Amino acid sequence: MVPLAIPYTVGPGTIGTLLVMSAGNTSPEVRITEILGIVFAVGALGFLLFFSDTLENLLKRKGLNILSKLTGLYLAALASQIIFQGIRNILWGSE
Repeated sequence: MVPLAIPYTVGPGTIGTLLVMSAGNTSPEVRITEILGIVFAVGALGFLLFFSDTLENLLKRKGLNILSKLTGLYLAALASQIIFQGIRNILWGSE
């Protein structure tokens, strides 16, 4: 059985981030930094999921609403970066 959190944690935001990361520099130093970033993100996600009940009680409804809006703003910025990078690559070629 697949846990319910899987579709939420590995969704469009993760896929978009990986697409943007893979389109950039591919030197070994950059790849190591990316892998360390992914390991840190997985650790942070595990921490947040483990303490989610405590965080929900701490933030209350208003805090969760603010956090939801900030997450949406981040995903909108990521989406516009992907769109502008795609337009740039179409018009001037990929770099």
